[in-house]
Amino acid sequence: MPQIDLVPVMRKAPAQCFVCHTTPMGPDGKPLPAIDLNTDYDWGQFAYLCNECVRVIGELAGFVTPEEFEALLTKHSDLQRRHKNLRKRYTALSDQANKIVNGRRAERKVAANG
Repeated sequence: MPQIDLVPVMRKAPAQCFVCHTTPMGPDGKPLPAIDLNTDYDWGQFAYLCNECVRVIGELAGFVTPEEFEALLTKHSDLQRRHKNLRKRYTALSDQANKIVNGRRAERKVAANG
């Protein structure tokens, strides 16, 4: 398994993304975290991936975006809540049906003996 790390800043030369050759900056002007592939190429140039390129690679590989993930979490939570409510309704209706069936059996038994 390769050693791949998330680093707060690209420190090793050339300190830029292996794919897009940039060092993306945050709104505060500081470099954004990056993926350090812990691999060198071209005799001492170290390979990093910026967040933007990682996102593109993930989308190409079929991974969902963070926004899609949050939407799926919300939808899953809603489905769990709805399932719990349906389960309660099912249990209540099942209990009621059992009581009706048991009552009918008791009526038949009384009618047969009486």
